[in-house]
Amino acid sequence: MSKLSRFMAVLLASSALAVSSASAALYNFTYTFDDSTFVTGSLTGDQNGQFLDNVADVSFSINGVAFAEPVFTSSFDFMPAIYVAGPVVSFDLAQNNFAFATSDLTAFDYSYNYLFSILGTATGIETVTAYTYDPYVGAQESSDTPARWSLTLAPVPEAGSTLALCGLALLGLIAGRRFRR
Repeated sequence: MSKLSRFMAVLLASSALAVSSASAALYNFTYTFDDSTFVTGSLTGDQNGQFLDNVADVSFSINGVAFAEPVFTSSFDFMPAIYVAGPVVSFDLAQNNFAFATSDLTAFDYSYNYLFSILGTATGIETVTAYTYDPYVGAQESSDTPARWSLTLAPVPEAGSTLALCGLALLGLIAGRRFRR
């Protein structure tokens, strides 16, 4: 076995281990209001029981209209009634407390054009809101709390699995070549 083959095998195996140790996964979410307004989107996070930690890379659309602006995340503290860092995202509708907006609500910037929030407390959901602003149409808002929330792991193959299989295949080729000698 040449030094290059050995180096490639070690490189692929270590890459597979490094990529597979990244724990953030992609999740899809949907919410449908009684008036047929619907919100769909995706985010990354680490599952911790019924919750997702380290929520990032949030994108969402309202009624099929996606937003290219950066999305800021926060949760709502009912006492003293301010937005704070750290969205609470859960598989269980009643345990959510988050706001995804196109402005930084934690910095008291309420100039958002798009907002999706599920604000809850220990006793349940207080309000669910989807807000869009189109300069040609004006503002549209939906607000209610039916239980039509879905948060699911996105069916995306992990890069670590692919790299691990490539590394194993390369090791198999090297071993087979060595066996034939």
